[in-house]
Amino acid sequence: MRETLIDPRERAGERSLLAGFAVLFSVLCTLLAGIGEWRTLNDQIGALPKLFSLGVIACAVLCFMIKPDYEAAKKALSFLPVFFVLLLVPLLTSFVTWVTGLETFGSVARGMEKLVFQGVTILYSVSMVYMFGEKAVDWFFLGVAGANLAIILIEIRNYGLAESAASVMRGLLSGGEAEGFMRAIELHDFAFLYGQFAVYYLMFAPGKTPKEKKRRALHVAACLFFLLLAFKRLVFPAVIMAVVLAFILGKLKKIRPWLAALGVLCVIGSYVYVYLIYSGRLVPLMQQLGINMMGRDTFWTNAGRYYEFSVFWRGLGFEAVDTLVNSWVESGLINRPYPLHNDYLKVFVELGSLGLALWGGIQYIFYPQYWASRHSARCAVLYFSLLAYMSVTYMTDNTAFYFWNSIALRMIPMAFSFRKTVSGETAKSWKPPEPEQLAAAVNEIEENGRDGQRQ
Repeated sequence: MRETLIDPRERAGERSLLAGFAVLFSVLCTLLAGIGEWRTLNDQIGALPKLFSLGVIACAVLCFMIKPDYEAAKKALSFLPVFFVLLLVPLLTSFVTWVTGLETFGSVARGMEKLVFQGVTILYSVSMVYMFGEKAVDWFFLGVAGANLAIILIEIRNYGLAESAASVMRGLLSGGEAEGFMRAIELHDFAFLYGQFAVYYLMFAPGKTPKEKKRRALHVAACLFFLLLAFKRLVFPAVIMAVVLAFILGKLKKIRPWLAALGVLCVIGSYVYVYLIYSGRLVPLMQQLGINMMGRDTFWTNAGRYYEFSVFWRGLGFEAVDTLVNSWVESGLINRPYPLHNDYLKVFVELGSLGLALWGGIQYIFYPQYWASRHSARCAVLYFSLLAYMSVTYMTDNTAFYFWNSIALRMIPMAFSFRKTVSGETAKSWKPPEPEQLAAAVNEIEENGRDGQRQ
């Protein structure tokens, strides 16, 4: 039986073709899922377009079946239990309430739906870093930015170029009072997402070579463009704070004790923040400082009637706040079901005192130590910087369970951990030489040997 030899260049071409397909397909799936953030489409079909992100997971499975990378798969899959443990907190703290309260069925359904989508964010992140390693962040950014740009172009067509430009100018000059075109492109999940990207590209993305510096600058410019159009006022000081924190932490030699201390302070601070709201002291302070609460004080004050600030408070159950808000709409207290605009308060009301401790302890104490001990100090600094940025948004918005922000908070440190470093310098990971490389090396050795004999 005659053997057929396969040209190594042909195998390299197959790998290149598979990698190209994975990039195009993953970016397309991300783009289609991101189009679902368009207000017009979201009002009609809700979160359904996010299911396109499942295509990325399927693509990763396909790539593994065709050309498995066992080392990358092992590392990527190791993140699953680490991040899924956080999803157990709502289940464990809400279990008794869900079982004993039959009237909470609507909350249970909404809670399970939210946890399923959070599970998708974890699987999406793992799939991306398995296929692309550190480059996963760039391809994720490309898909999201493409979707955002498509939505902007659609709305420009609806409003007209002149009116769209005028709307942006009015919004910027008024400090974020969006209306018309600018209101239509105010995509909350994307708006806060670019803050995470900005922190990464400003402080952590590769930037040693001219090509890397150029790519880095383009990404930062794109982040600034989308942030200005969305114009979430809190994002800009939050990004600056996270960048300064990353710079300071990056200068420290022993990072783990500092991260532990900061994590404990953050958990304690979350209780202090909830207490200030519960006691009615925060809102007057904000008003004295001239900060426009934009109606948030109404939601926070109304919520105060349904919980108590106590270590024994067990919570109303995951997603119970939505039920409260709907009851306020029915009673005429508010005209539409707005979110509570405060993740710390929402977690405390729904999951209780223990739930806030677990939710905060895992994110602020356990995760930074995990990144530092199992990966690198720099990776831990990256995670904590992103979390610090997001923590500022938790104070006045409900971003903790936003789909795209949850992906970024998990995937960016994951992807960064795939960067190979030697003494702080980026280095390529070792791979077995290709057959043509071996043949060239053998020929070189033989040539050197013949030259030595002639001499």
